[in-house]
Amino acid sequence: MSGGRCLFPNDVLIVSGTLTFGGTLQVLTNGATALAAGGTFTLFGAGTLPGNFAVVTGSPGAWREYYFNPTSGGLKVVSNSSTNLTAPVVGGTMTVARPGSHLGWILQTQTNGLTTGLDVNRFDLPGSTTITQAVINLDPVNPSVFYRLRHP
Repeated sequence: MSGGRCLFPNDVLIVSGTLTFGGTLQVLTNGATALAAGGTFTLFGAGTLPGNFAVVTGSPGAWREYYFNPTSGGLKVVSNSSTNLTAPVVGGTMTVARPGSHLGWILQTQTNGLTTGLDVNRFDLPGSTTITQAVINLDPVNPSVFYRLRHP
């Protein structure tokens, strides 16, 4: 699904068969009240829900962001309380570490060309929710690599 619109609060788009997600999910709110972290809204229902949106746009309020779960068709409001990552490099490895308060968060990476910069193609590092530091081998073939934390 690369376009579409639910017009009323609590609308759910129900599709018989397969609904394939793609493109941008734009979430529009009235902006009057910030949404509470932890709130979940079911947007889509179908027999099969493959794919995912490349980007979720919109603002649920200060220090919040949206997380879309393609398996359930639900949109969740999560806290995006920022923290600092440390990443000292020793020899051919880098140790990416975060505070224990962010245990359970997912470390994501993206590798791009020098002229690309950041984009939406991020990948979860497997097992990163159970650790607070990851030792990563540096590959000189990759011109630029970015890391970030994502709340599950």
